[in-house]
Amino acid sequence: MVNSLNQNGDRVFFNAPPSKYIIGANGQPKNRRSKIIHFHCFACYLTMTNIGRTIMCSLLPLLFVTTGLMKLYPFFPTVYKEMVSKFKIYNGVFPTAWMGYPPDGDLYRIIVGSMEVSSALGVLVGPTGLKKVGCCILITIMIGAILTHLVLLEFLPSLVPAVYLMWTMYVLWATMQKEAKSVKVN
Repeated sequence: MVNSLNQNGDRVFFNAPPSKYIIGANGQPKNRRSKIIHFHCFACYLTMTNIGRTIMCSLLPLLFVTTGLMKLYPFFPTVYKEMVSKFKIYNGVFPTAWMGYPPDGDLYRIIVGSMEVSSALGVLVGPTGLKKVGCCILITIMIGAILTHLVLLEFLPSLVPAVYLMWTMYVLWATMQKEAKSVKVN
């Protein structure tokens, strides 16, 4: 965090006026106002937290775009064939199937994949409102995926959508926190 040394050989820190954040050669603040410098490690932690939050909030939509595209297009033929066969099973668990109207497996797969891709792109590059709506759609899709796996007694595969669900809820929370901070500042 040390930016440079001033004329007296004292350390001056980033983004601070020299009179406010100067530490003497003995490591103690030179004046009463510069005691805040002892918290510079906490500031480093907050900066790393923001970087980690940004990575997590950017990586999740990319994962959803990837999984959504794998449902729509055969980038990996074996995975695509497995998706097609799985969605023919999943349509029997869809709520309308209990009333006698199961959706077509291919149409179901295409709609879920399209919603994943469009919502993820909204979360990735959209404004705050679109990010929140995209997160809510992805949360709904993940809850449906978890319930589908649990009804079919596939407990281990239900862990993947559960992790995505928690991650999406974190991204929604981070988006709302960022919006709250920007409203306070303005």
